Amino acid sequence: MKTRNAGLLAATAAVAATLLGGSAASAQVMPNSFLATETGYGATLGAAEHNAQVQLTGDYSGCGAWWLDSDSQAPDGTWTATISANCSGIR
Repeated sequence: MKTRNAGLLAATAAVAATLLGGSAASAQVMPNSFLATETGYGATLGAAEHNAQVQLTGDYSGCGAWWLDSDSQAPDGTWTATISANCSGIR
């Protein structure tokens, strides 16, 4: 019975957080953080993502996990990748 009540309580809290505009992911956003975006170029998509990540960590500090915003391939076969992350400082 206690396990069922704990599960119901957790589900109710999750629904309440969603209805109030929050989520578990947004709870992890650092205070005083901002969205940083960088673009990288490379012969492959992986190389372009890597170069964008190098740019991001070189220009900003205190960055969380990054995500891919967009990618595209040029007619010459090279790739462009744009990534973003929540960061807390500028280098």
